[in-house]
Amino acid sequence: MVRAPAGVLPALQREFAQDTAEHFMCDDEAIRIGFCAALRLTLRRCVCRMKSDTLQGIAVERWVSQRVGQDKFCEAMLEYWGGACAVTGVNIPEVLRANHAKPWAECVTDAERLDVFNGLLLMANLDALFDRFLISFDEQGRMLIAPALAEVDLFPLGIMPGMELRWIEPQHQPYLAQHRHRLRVNKNQVTPLSQ
Repeated sequence: MVRAPAGVLPALQREFAQDTAEHFMCDDEAIRIGFCAALRLTLRRCVCRMKSDTLQGIAVERWVSQRVGQDKFCEAMLEYWGGACAVTGVNIPEVLRANHAKPWAECVTDAERLDVFNGLLLMANLDALFDRFLISFDEQGRMLIAPALAEVDLFPLGIMPGMELRWIEPQHQPYLAQHRHRLRVNKNQVTPLSQ
């Protein structure tokens, strides 16, 4: 039997918090096993601390600013469209989104921002496409498709031939015209969705 090397004993004392560790006598193999176990435990704790520190950087404090009147616009859209998608008629509130034809930020007045004719109540998939100017609607309410959408993608996106607004009023026209213009400017060519 040999006495434990000086470097091992402080590590063992820290890990096992025993005052008597320096009086511990053991053979070489036991020292190596004990040292490895202590080192493994120390490394595991360090890794856990590092992971914890990294995760703390992931949680971010956020300040959310909701556009004043957005909730009123949503309520008005739900009422105007009868609580159903302007295209499909789906009436599941959790999947419906109120979207502006003329973007909120580009509206000059609050009246424009809150005008029900400046918006459509759409299912989330159609809302995302409308919001990114990948679909729009012509003067009769028929869906227009940007060429960026491949034909093979239409069905998985829930887009079928003959899709159109359930109704359209003359007051929708100026807003939809601006939306169509943006779709054409951004996407060059628009394809009507034929039956």
